[in-house]
Amino acid sequence: MKDNSALLSLLLLSLSLMLMACSLLNSGEKIDELQGTTQALITQVGESKGKAQATPTETVATFEGGEDLEETQPNPQAAGSLELVGQFGGSAAAVAVSGNFAYLGQGPRLVVLDISDTANPLFMNQSEILPGIVLGVEVEDGYVYVTTGYGGLYIYEFNPSGEISRIGSAVPTIPGCGSIEIIGKTVYIACNPGGLFIVDVTHPEDPKILSDGVISGSFISIAVVDDHAYLADINGGGLMVADVSDTANPRQVGTFDVNEIPGEYTKMIEGVDVCGDELCLAVQSYGLAILNLEEPDSPKYVSGDSTYFPSGIVIQKDYAYLLSESEPGVLIYDVSNPLKPQRKGVLPTSIGGLEFAVNEFPERGMFIADGYLYIPDQTYGLTIVDVRDPMSPQLTGRYMTPLPDWLTDITVRDDYAFVVSRSGGFRMVDVSNPLNPREVFYDDERKNLYLQYPTAIEIVDDYAVIADANYPIHVIALGEPDKMAEVGALFDKAASDGAHDMVIAGDYAYLSGWGEKDAFYPGEGIWVVDISKPEMLTPAGFVDLPNGKWSLSISGSTLYALDGEIDPDQSEPLSLRILDISNSANPVLINSIQISELQMMNPSDIDVTDDVMYIGTAMMGLKRFDITAPQHPVELPVDQTLFPYVYQVHAEPPYLVINGNQVMDISTSGSPEFVGYAREALEAWVCDIEGDLLYIATKMNGVYIYRIK
Repeated sequence: MKDNSALLSLLLLSLSLMLMACSLLNSGEKIDELQGTTQALITQVGESKGKAQATPTETVATFEGGEDLEETQPNPQAAGSLELVGQFGGSAAAVAVSGNFAYLGQGPRLVVLDISDTANPLFMNQSEILPGIVLGVEVEDGYVYVTTGYGGLYIYEFNPSGEISRIGSAVPTIPGCGSIEIIGKTVYIACNPGGLFIVDVTHPEDPKILSDGVISGSFISIAVVDDHAYLADINGGGLMVADVSDTANPRQVGTFDVNEIPGEYTKMIEGVDVCGDELCLAVQSYGLAILNLEEPDSPKYVSGDSTYFPSGIVIQKDYAYLLSESEPGVLIYDVSNPLKPQRKGVLPTSIGGLEFAVNEFPERGMFIADGYLYIPDQTYGLTIVDVRDPMSPQLTGRYMTPLPDWLTDITVRDDYAFVVSRSGGFRMVDVSNPLNPREVFYDDERKNLYLQYPTAIEIVDDYAVIADANYPIHVIALGEPDKMAEVGALFDKAASDGAHDMVIAGDYAYLSGWGEKDAFYPGEGIWVVDISKPEMLTPAGFVDLPNGKWSLSISGSTLYALDGEIDPDQSEPLSLRILDISNSANPVLINSIQISELQMMNPSDIDVTDDVMYIGTAMMGLKRFDITAPQHPVELPVDQTLFPYVYQVHAEPPYLVINGNQVMDISTSGSPEFVGYAREALEAWVCDIEGDLLYIATKMNGVYIYRIK
């Protein structure tokens, strides 16, 4: 299996070019700004990758359990989609609570939990697979209202016996639905990039769209007071005020300039909520800000408190609860006097041996009910905090969501999928029944494993070999879940040194890595590690290559290393390095070809078969080379208009998977032929094939399983 860990740095390399390209492709496609733009993240990773001006499209498709959804997807030959078999896991991004039940947005599903015992939440049921990550959840009058990045608004009924059923939906013309506010029988939704979306739910089974993007913007949070909607705009950084007295014809009536808030740094509103007669904001690069609404069209800053990096806010009565990164944890304020908010309590992210992570997207997700704060946590799942005593908040319980975090690699062996994620997690999923995958192992507190940021995983005999961006290589003995533990590691050093990519041939692992050279650590280049004795990993060789962030692939006795990161001082041009590994422990560099000679821009990933090399590029699509003569690649024709932006290639004859979710047939000597598109997996990241099943690990939505026909 070929990992695409090189993508993590190569996307950053191409960011400026991608911004330009995406703006040309589709005005609705945004680049993730890594501070909380969930819809932008989904659009960049799921839709813009592989989408092009010249790409034919298909506008009607059906998601599991749902009606037709009009959506433009990359579909190179207007062919049919792959058969979705199953889906498992995903990050928690939104939650709402009613009575003894919590309704959790987990990846592309709504999950119902029994929280009658807050220390031990229990899974009850889940919805069908929805298009995109669930970004908003609210409960009103016995109905559950759910928004997703692409599907719009979905309305559910839940029976206390555990049955959940969808009764209605409303799909906007522009995607990005997130934060929800319900006033009476009207649902107001902040959408990024779709603007303000207003729906009449007088009859939940037949919701009526009142306004669709009339108020434009990239909104990530909303609060409605009387006849005014206050919308946090992720692009402008400020607050937009809309008069919604006529819900069919809302109009912008004012703004609040975020620069009116004191402080020298560039600010951005991450969350907004009503606190009494005022408006409370979570403001990045500042903290808590309180606005006076005596003039609804023109809010005025009155007070605040500096926490610098809050990423979400929720209000209950006289208290404001903020998630903060600079002072990690939950900050609790008494806002009964808006002129002088007082900090009352702090819950650190690590307390009592438990941890929770500050969610990238909490502005839509936190919920408070009956003295308990519910925090969607993209690393661990749902975290429950007892805040009945504001002076002394306490972690109460947790629901661990399966595969919650940014998945960095996946490999499948027999009936099991092995997955690693950027938070350091290692997970093992039983996929013997693809319709009902089941997680059988996770290193919940990393008590036995010492992974920091795994980038690649391979299964060798009864061991999992894992490359790590901080501590280069680990070996885990597989077996019974309670007995799995790390048995070997190498270069156990400072967290600044690590492995970028890894391939294995026989008894040797080849890792591309970086770090300062010293007596212990070889420096940047290709490391060779003897893994024949997992308990005694042995450095076997080293090839000095600058930059260190190389994407690797092996064909026979030839190792191909693709450089995708420009040297800051431009002393080393982007190159393809070809190494002879006939003597496994001593690779020999036999050719170095500058990327310009291969007529490529922004190379991103490489994979090879016995005689063909495939290279993905950010700006020139898929490249294909004959490697019958390994050290002299010869370019082969390919229709580059199909996939002008390729960030990941995975060759496993007879198939080539592009960008994690687009399958090509490479069984003939001609140009690859399109087979199918995994259209529901909008955040496709890396993949693996076992038999006729395609396993796609996504950034936030867990693992999708498709049958290749």
